[in-house]
Amino acid sequence: MTHDQPKDSVFPPAPAGRLARLRAYLQVRRAAVALAVALFLIVDGIVFLVLMPPRAEKTPATASARIPVATAPVVVADVPEVVLYPGLVEAETEVTLASEGMGRIVALGADKGDDVAAGQLLMNLDNRSQAAAARGAEANLAQATNDLARLEALRTTGAVSPSDRDAAVTRRELAESALEEARASLAKCELRSPIRGVVLERRAEVGEFATPGQAVFRLAAMDQVKVVADLPERDVFAVKEGQAVPFEVEALGGRAFTGRVAYVASAAHPQSNTFRAEIRAGNEGRLLKPGVIATIRVTRRTIPQAVTVPLEALVPTKGQYIVYMVEDGMAVRRIVTLAAIVDSRAVVGEGLRGGEQVIVGGQRLVSDGVAVTATNRAEEAR
Repeated sequence: MTHDQPKDSVFPPAPAGRLARLRAYLQVRRAAVALAVALFLIVDGIVFLVLMPPRAEKTPATASARIPVATAPVVVADVPEVVLYPGLVEAETEVTLASEGMGRIVALGADKGDDVAAGQLLMNLDNRSQAAAARGAEANLAQATNDLARLEALRTTGAVSPSDRDAAVTRRELAESALEEARASLAKCELRSPIRGVVLERRAEVGEFATPGQAVFRLAAMDQVKVVADLPERDVFAVKEGQAVPFEVEALGGRAFTGRVAYVASAAHPQSNTFRAEIRAGNEGRLLKPGVIATIRVTRRTIPQAVTVPLEALVPTKGQYIVYMVEDGMAVRRIVTLAAIVDSRAVVGEGLRGGEQVIVGGQRLVSDGVAVTATNRAEEAR
């Protein structure tokens, strides 16, 4: 045993040649393992490259990846700025008829809802005493007329003094006045319609006792109506007497009518500071009824060469308005200023030019630079 070998070793020392061969074997084996690992990595990399999908490139989007949108052109034209105001339909003429006489009601000639003609008899009072007074006045007048005629015949003989003749003339004149008063009292027992119209209300019944001033009928002339509206100071100067003004009635399905301005107040109402305007219109078939709400259209001004787009093209965001244009198949964001809204179109102050295409359908699905497939709204309608 040499001094290099541990004392507790039970193995004999390996020959020097065998140890060298062992070391060489281990080196070759390590090299073979390293080569195998390297070959595995190379093969794995080749397989990965073969199986890996091709690298995405910035190529134009396919048609299936584009967002479909509808477009409409920017239009430049003179645009009337129309404002809407509520109005109330009223009868052209509405009257309340009261009894002029006193007496019991014996007949009524119309009921509510009835059409009446001008001069039509609507109510009769018991007129027996008034008729008797009228007959007596007629008799007195006849007597006074005869007396005066006799005196005039005797005057030529000198048997009648001037004072007797004057007294006879006075009696005749008083008799005439009494007859006129009696006939007027008799006429007050009848109530006649002063207009052609319809009975809105009847406030009496046969058998009741009427007194002077008691309201009995309320009538309205319905062949024409007036639409009454209160206009602010800003728009009162846009309305002039004789001017044609269109209006619609929602209760009739939005049906349109046209009337003419009949009256514009010269001074504002002290409380509302608005000006009353009345628009008179025909009422064929009596479609328009008092109390119905109408919407009148007042043309405030005409905007020359206004740049307009459909109102739905505007997208409000963060206190401003934007629209999306279509340029080279892409959605392009554009900030615009809103000058006015006229019906269903927006008047744009800045940001657009006539002829450009704005997105009016699908505009909330796109963003700046997104690929789109645009269809013109007119073509879409076809």
